[in-house]
Amino acid sequence: MDLAAAQRDPELAYAANVEPMAALLDAVEETGAKLVYLSTDNVFDGTREFYDETATRAPINVYGRTKAAAEDLVLAHDRHLVVRLPLVYGRSPGSDKFLARFAAPEIEARTDIVCNPLYLPSLAVMLEQLFDLSGVAHVGGAQTLSRFELTTRVRDRLGAPAQIIPTDASTRVEDCPRPRRLVLRSVRHPLTGPDVDSALDDLTGVRWTGR
Repeated sequence: MDLAAAQRDPELAYAANVEPMAALLDAVEETGAKLVYLSTDNVFDGTREFYDETATRAPINVYGRTKAAAEDLVLAHDRHLVVRLPLVYGRSPGSDKFLARFAAPEIEARTDIVCNPLYLPSLAVMLEQLFDLSGVAHVGGAQTLSRFELTTRVRDRLGAPAQIIPTDASTRVEDCPRPRRLVLRSVRHPLTGPDVDSALDDLTGVRWTGR
């Protein structure tokens, strides 16, 4: 469930993001396994230069509030790990949801929302290296840039025909409150995802086919 859908239906968002956690944690406790829960940078309000693991959560949208509630359930158990993620981009073995958006003739992208996006194929390696941690860990990419910059650079590398339309809070009606600056840093580990140029080099050979 994305941010806008969660904002439209808070009860459904809670049912999707929070209610299943109690049963999942009970099952994990029975086996003695460890849970690594993937959370979001939207547990923060976007008013600070960056956020590390010591920052106080202050979600401003329904999605962020439900993810924070799920975090609380996980963190009530000492051995589990919450990993907060920024926007992720790139290829996925199960679904190319991010790349599929470039099928549209036009894509609106915000110039006033910035983060340090994470190249998705780098996430699995980072999670393996973080597995022995418990509590909260942040991961993110090496560069900070706007949604518009990222979308334009990926479009150009793919050779997709989509036109990227710059938007901001003054040019569109917001479908939910969105934090403006969500840059994740870590005081617990030195790991970062690749910079955007390196990530896009990894996409070399992935060309737009129109499908």
